[in-house]
Formats: sequence, structure tokens, C-alpha cells
Amino acid sequence: MRLKRSSRARLHFRREFKNLAGELFLMCFQEDAGRALELVEKRSRKYHEEIARLKEKLERASEVTSEKAGEAERYRRLAEEALETARQIDERYRAEVEALKRRVVHLERRLKRLSPAPLPLDGARVLVAGHPAKEGPTTEVLEELGAEVAYLDASDKDFDAKVLGYVDLVVIAADWGSHAVTDRIKSRARSSEVPVVTVPSGSPARIREAVLEHFGLGRERRAAFSR
Repeated sequence: MRLKRSSRARLHFRREFKNLAGELFLMCFQEDAGRALELVEKRSRKYHEEIARLKEKLERASEVTSEKAGEAERYRRLAEEALETARQIDERYRAEVEALKRRVVHLERRLKRLSPAPLPLDGARVLVAGHPAKEGPTTEVLEELGAEVAYLDASDKDFDAKVLGYVDLVVIAADWGSHAVTDRIKSRARSSEVPVVTVPSGSPARIREAVLEHFGLGRERRAAFSR
């Protein structure tokens, strides 16, 4: 009888122990599960916060990209407008240059028609040594032909020899002056490689003919300019 009671007691104890162990396991499992759930929720919140931060950053990057794209488009339009303006200015200036060229050609043609024929002694520099009384008429007839004239008194021993370095021709009238002076003029002219023409008469007409002949004008042209 005692044995049966003892067996029942052990069986009851075993059931109670199993129940208690099951409750303890359940409590431990629930506690671990709670901590695990809390950890998951904590990490989940962290992940959600990170995702939200990245979304916000992405939105800001998209806005900046849109602004940069708009700015780039604005600059592109400005560059195209500037290029078009430069092209129009270039075309206008080219047209103006062409118009000015045509105008210059037209004016040159008109000037050529209106301008007199060039003078036969244009730019020639002539030194005449003769009678001082004939300086005015001689200078006048040579200047009418375009020459630049310097006149010396052929009897003046103190003449300025520097003038011989700036003339193209020396004309000496043999009917007036001192041989010492005219020889000195010829010597200085040769040293300066300036040609010398001697005429027997110091008349303006004779000097003009000699100068025209020296510069290569034929008899007919000399006669034309002598009228």
C-alpha cells in the first residue's frame, strides 16, 4: 500500500516538475523573444531612419541636379544668343567693309577723272646757279612743271654747299658768275654724285628746256610744256 502511494507521489512530482520546467522554459523563451523583438524593432527603426535620411539626401541631390540642369540650359541659351549676335555683327561689318571698298573704288575713279595729269618734273629737285635777277622767273617756270627749285648766285663765293646733297640736278648758266664759284659747285656736285648741266644762256626758257631734256622728255613733249 505504501509502495503504491510512493509511486503515485513520484508520478505527481514528475508531472509538476515538467509543468514547472515548461513554464520556466516558456518564460525564458518569451523573455528572449521579447529581447530579440526589441532588438529587431530597434534595428528596424534605425534602418527606417537611415532609409528616410537617404531618401531625403536623394531628393536634395535630385533638386540640385535639376537646378544645375536648368542653369546649364540657361547658359547654353545665352551662349547660343551670344553666338548669333556675334554672327550678325560679323555679317554687318563685312557688308559695311564691302560697301566701303566699293565706295573707295568709286571715289578713286572719280578722283582719277578729275585730277590733272602728273607734271613732268613732279618731285624733281633742281639747283640753278645763275644771275640773281633771273631767280624769280627761272624758279617760276620750273615750279610750274612740278620741280622743287633752289637758286644760287653764281658769283657768290660764300654759297652754302650743303644744298648740293639734297638735289637731283645742278644747272649752271655760263653767261654769269665766277669760274671759281662754278668750278667749286661742279666739284661738290661730282663728290655728291649729282649730275651737272651747263647751259650757255641763263634765260628761264633755256634752263627749262635743258632740265626737261635731262629727265628724258622728248622734243615734242618739251615743246608741249614750253607753250
